[in-house]
Amino acid sequence: MGKNRSTQKLCACVLLMLSSLSLLQQRTMAQQSQPNPAASFFPLQIGNTWVMWGTAGPGADYYKTYVVSDTVRRQNQLYYVVNLSGPRYFREDSLGGFYEYRDSCEVLLMDFSKSSPDTMTRTACFQGYTIRLYRKAVVTFTGEPGDQLEFVFDYSLPVVDEEQWLTLEEGVGPVAYRPQFDIYEYVRAVKINGRVFGDTTLITSVNDKDFSQMNSYHLHQNYPNPFNTSTVISFDLNRPEPVTCEIYTLAGRKVRSIFQNIPASGRHLLTWDGRDDAGRDLPSGIYFYRLITDEFLQHKKVVLVR
Repeated sequence: MGKNRSTQKLCACVLLMLSSLSLLQQRTMAQQSQPNPAASFFPLQIGNTWVMWGTAGPGADYYKTYVVSDTVRRQNQLYYVVNLSGPRYFREDSLGGFYEYRDSCEVLLMDFSKSSPDTMTRTACFQGYTIRLYRKAVVTFTGEPGDQLEFVFDYSLPVVDEEQWLTLEEGVGPVAYRPQFDIYEYVRAVKINGRVFGDTTLITSVNDKDFSQMNSYHLHQNYPNPFNTSTVISFDLNRPEPVTCEIYTLAGRKVRSIFQNIPASGRHLLTWDGRDDAGRDLPSGIYFYRLITDEFLQHKKVVLVR
């Protein structure tokens, strides 16, 4: 009888130890899965804000603002919503992997753990899309110790071959971006985890919701680009007015016309589904989209990949 009681006590102790060990492992894994936002090259915390100044040539200057606005859960992963040209969904793991969720799949967008030039091929969502870490440098926007990583996104597809460049700073995020060969964007102000760097008046304008008045007419690069099913085109207006967005082939043939009567100034979005005016799917290729108002006309390139 005494032997049975001893055995029961021993089993109870073992179960308690295993339970404690399991709980400790769960806590450790939870801690490891969360990146350190102060050391991240793209700090994801609600309220973080980046104000970028861009130029597409003489007389074509503009401002853009990126804001971490919310969180969502997709396929059992928590993503932060960053408002760029429409909402985008990002997360970072504890090893420095930076992921984006789009088109019902997750892709490793960048690897912040790399310290020397390296190339990875993104096989999900789009074929022939490679990302290169071009360099690591000690150049800081804030004046505080930190590194910068410069990534090259190479679209080597049958219909297009071009590059985008993105420079990220440790603890700050995006500081420079070249979406296409003739457009450049540079950070002017940031609010990261409650701290403000750069031109504080720009951050105040964002917080007061007056930032849209700083944007005159401007047509932004669509996202995603290249795209498969649909893409978002964003543009800025300085007054309410009707706008028309026209889609052209590389040969100059108009295939789609989208009309909107915009009731307010500021930033607006429209979606193109890759179809012509008759509702037919267009083939893969390079297209141009053109925004037309009474006082403004601008066009940009978009890539459709079927």
